[in-house]
Amino acid sequence: MRAMLRDSTLLTLVVASEFAAPYCLWRFEYEITSQIYQWTNIYPSLPVLWVSAILLPPFLWLPYQWVLTRMMAFHKTVTITTDEIAYRMYGRKVKHDRSVPHRFVLLDHRWRPFEAGLYNLMGRKSRWLKRYYQRSFRLAIEVIGVRKTITTIYGEDTAKKNLSRLNAALATQDATSRTGKGVALDIADEWSKEAGGLPD
Repeated sequence: MRAMLRDSTLLTLVVASEFAAPYCLWRFEYEITSQIYQWTNIYPSLPVLWVSAILLPPFLWLPYQWVLTRMMAFHKTVTITTDEIAYRMYGRKVKHDRSVPHRFVLLDHRWRPFEAGLYNLMGRKSRWLKRYYQRSFRLAIEVIGVRKTITTIYGEDTAKKNLSRLNAALATQDATSRTGKGVALDIADEWSKEAGGLPD
């Protein structure tokens, strides 16, 4: 939903800029030319100003997109300890016991089939439409086979990166606490402690 809101706001801003720039130049022509002359000590050409007012607004798409993406970004913290995994859902703290089988998984968005079916009905008309739910994923935790959604992520690459980081955090925590399978944090951890081994 945030991606849809961002893109609709972005389109509105660019269209508004396309109309606002020529209007401001027409309405405040003297003030604008005087200000430019004060800054550059060069009297601007009116045809150049009009061409700029008409052609430059579409190039604001990227700066607008960069700002809106960071303004509408949503961050969720997942805390992983030896005993539990904790995060907040709708203001309430949710905890999962790590003594039972658990893992992080990626699931398709619930509205993905609806969007795919709608675009299929539209046929060729839908080829220019952006896929939102088909490119969104639910990051969930699976505890004893029960899956609970933590958050929704737009973009397959971003979703996979977050999944990899969480699984790496699980493995690192297990290795540090010497619980579970974990990963070797030191080369000495690769060697088994066999009888008759030499002391360090």
